[in-house]
Amino acid sequence: DFEIISPVSDFNSEVTHMDEFYAALERMNQSYRESNGIYHEIAVALHLTDTMFYIFYALAEDYRQLDQHRLCTDWNLPKQTVNSAVANLIQKGLVYLEPGKGRSKYIRPSEAGQKIIQEKIEPIRRAECLALQQMTPEERRYLVALTDRYIGLLHTEMTREAEKFKRKDQL
Repeated sequence: DFEIISPVSDFNSEVTHMDEFYAALERMNQSYRESNGIYHEIAVALHLTDTMFYIFYALAEDYRQLDQHRLCTDWNLPKQTVNSAVANLIQKGLVYLEPGKGRSKYIRPSEAGQKIIQEKIEPIRRAECLALQQMTPEERRYLVALTDRYIGLLHTEMTREAEKFKRKDQL
């Protein structure tokens, strides 16, 4: 098991052994994969593709201006995958498109789609809340703060690496 480390611990002190970082990275990646697996299993149980599940989940979050571009951006989904899933949901009568700003079209649940959100997606959201309720307020704050911090740092480092590759490709 991986020990929960307080932000005030000496974890941030200089570490000379990369093995410690790789061990932490491996454990975090395993946790992310397990989380993704949980949502995949739920989507399968609900007879939805992962992308369809994400679309309904996003609609459950009360996105008033959810268009395909925003869905791709917010959920890091490929445009073609989202387009195919939305077309499939439209064909099944579960969502429809409504004119939005400019050329965009908002994704809206039909009555049948709203039923899926109420009967299948909302119980999932409640289960997520129940899991969070089992943590102390301090644990929840740490979870959110440390996840946000790691994602921000990761973004910075990955952007730096991407720039190196771009420069190498230009030579």
